Amino acid sequence: MDLGTLIGLVATLIVVLAAINTSIIYFIDIPSIFVVVGGTLGVTLIKYRLSELLNSFKLAIQAAFFEKSESPQELIELATSLTKIVQKEGVIALEGQEIKNSYFSKGIDLVMDGHSPEFTEKVLRNEMSNTIEASETGVNLLSGMADSAPAMGMIGTLIGLVIMLQNMSDPDAIGPGMAIALITTLYGAVIAQVFCIPLAEKLKLRTKETKDTLELIIQGVLSIQQGQSAIIMNQLLETYVKKPTDDKKK
Repeated sequence: MDLGTLIGLVATLIVVLAAINTSIIYFIDIPSIFVVVGGTLGVTLIKYRLSELLNSFKLAIQAAFFEKSESPQELIELATSLTKIVQKEGVIALEGQEIKNSYFSKGIDLVMDGHSPEFTEKVLRNEMSNTIEASETGVNLLSGMADSAPAMGMIGTLIGLVIMLQNMSDPDAIGPGMAIALITTLYGAVIAQVFCIPLAEKLKLRTKETKDTLELIIQGVLSIQQGQSAIIMNQLLETYVKKPTDDKKK
């Protein structure tokens, strides 16, 4: 569980609710929800496939609330131990080794099947490309929703103003029109700033981490296949681990 996301979301909601300082029921308007939420989803479906929309939401939730289970250092240790096994007992000894990372496991299976390093690298890079492409689609989709939500809020505002102006002689109709005019703008801003933009940024961060991790795994698998020593491989893979001092040098 990513506590940063949870703390940030809870803190934001607390601040917003504290600022309201009145009954939350005043800020719930069904027509406004239909205009902003329905309109934003509708516009997004015009741009993307339904499967891409659902997959993007899935990836965003995973990126926001669930951290990856294996650190780069753990993967390096795994690669080092597998290299030592190969050097002592041969490639066939890799059979039956517990490898939780599915991407790493597939790479080792390719090695055990006797494929060339070139073929192994091509397969792994194709899979990495598909994984990264799906994540980047999610980032673009969420960023697009962050643009569409305020725009739909503005459309709702205009609709509310038209309703209100057409019924100035009827006091009972002015209230609903004003509600749509004001609350749709609020809904659009909240959807964009509290949900879509933060999720897009978190997914972008996770995509970068995933790309680095998959690159590390590819190099680890190729090092094992090419028979590099554990020391050389370890030194190579360590270059893919981002050090805390890297940011300070930039």
